[in-house]
Amino acid sequence: MARIGFITTAELLEMPESDLVTKVELEKLGHKVVSIGWDTADSTDETDVLVLRSCWNYHLRPQEFLDWLKSQSKPLQNSAATLLWNFDKRYLLEIKSSVPIVPTELVLDPTAAGIKAVCVSRGWAEAIVKPSVGSTAYMSRRLLTDLDFESLGEQQLPPVALVQPYLRQIQTAGEFSVIFFEGKYSHAVVKVPVAGDYRVQEEFGGSTRRIEPPPNVGRIAQAAVDFIPDRPLYARVDVVDGTDGPMVMELELIEPELYIYKAPEAAATFAAAIDRVVSTGL
Repeated sequence: MARIGFITTAELLEMPESDLVTKVELEKLGHKVVSIGWDTADSTDETDVLVLRSCWNYHLRPQEFLDWLKSQSKPLQNSAATLLWNFDKRYLLEIKSSVPIVPTELVLDPTAAGIKAVCVSRGWAEAIVKPSVGSTAYMSRRLLTDLDFESLGEQQLPPVALVQPYLRQIQTAGEFSVIFFEGKYSHAVVKVPVAGDYRVQEEFGGSTRRIEPPPNVGRIAQAAVDFIPDRPLYARVDVVDGTDGPMVMELELIEPELYIYKAPEAAATFAAAIDRVVSTGL
């Protein structure tokens, strides 16, 4: 029997639904699962492996989180190298050599004038600005008009920004989230924002339903996972199907919602994958 730590936050020691059902399946396999907040004084000494699951505030205290990751003596899943690589969304600029991504410009020390200049040079009349380290639409801004650009205050900008074109098809077709365990496809959902919004997360009113992704979306998602040198225990690839074909929006390897509550059979799949990690001694 292994003692498995599901890493969360001080505010979320009660496991989210997807983790609760996975915990049940792991217990059937003889393991003990405990919640450990990365931002608490809880010790990880008595665990055999740490699986990052719902540490959804890491982007608010990024340096503390990185220090915590680097201080861990117990094995991490995903691996420490994978987590550190995925921490900053600049990874998109790496994977675009192999996988189509939403067009992305990196802006260091961003200013309103600098962001507008990027959009003008790329011909983007509408844009999304987001931090390179962020989660759940944190500090993201939708810029649709000249007035939006002119009113963009410096205090509203992240330290390092990613600028992307605003893709209106998200409002109708939504965004696909394709989930993988051990590099193999498990299930997928499509997330659609509430009318008038662009944020697909349920906390902003978005809706989520299970689907089988179109073949071209599935191929792009698989290619993104295959790009990762260290095969991840779990991965979620967010894909938007644009006018020129599907493009990766994000590759989530730290703490993604895996939507297991939409695909109940996936709990046993995820538990079996964790069991294999423990059984092989990493």
